Amino acid sequence: LTTNNIHNNYHCGVEVRDQGGVTATENTLNSNNFGVMIARTSSGTLENNKICGNFITGVEISRCDYELEEEELPQITNNVISNNLESGLKLWHRAAATLSANTIEGNLEEVKITPRSRRHTRFGEAEEGEVRGMMGNNKVRELKDILNPPEEEPPTEEAE
Repeated sequence: LTTNNIHNNYHCGVEVRDQGGVTATENTLNSNNFGVMIARTSSGTLENNKICGNFITGVEISRCDYELEEEELPQITNNVISNNLESGLKLWHRAAATLSANTIEGNLEEVKITPRSRRHTRFGEAEEGEVRGMMGNNKVRELKDILNPPEEEPPTEEAE
């Protein structure tokens, strides 16, 4: 799937199940219940997509095969996942994926990863000199920080 506007679907914009696979690049997925769902030992590549304004979850992954090689796991790279009404990204019930360089912001709950799924999820490496957080090189900004940005210090006047 390339350069599509996928919207107003009752269930999922893109759903992959039962050992299926998908490559989705440069799409816009909005106003669906779920933007993308990858489940039941399926895999996929999501790259350079805008997954915004879905009514439940932006990207949801569950029941992946932990035994797969890293390149066979779902690859979620360089996507904007924002303003979804539940989670931006949800990995649960034996999920595994590789997450790299995504921007996840403005969702009610930015990222939800169960402990078992976290052990099998790989996060992109931070660039040299950047601080690597829990999400690697993925940028996560919570809704509360967008609605209530920290106040900037007023500039101080220098004495002449």
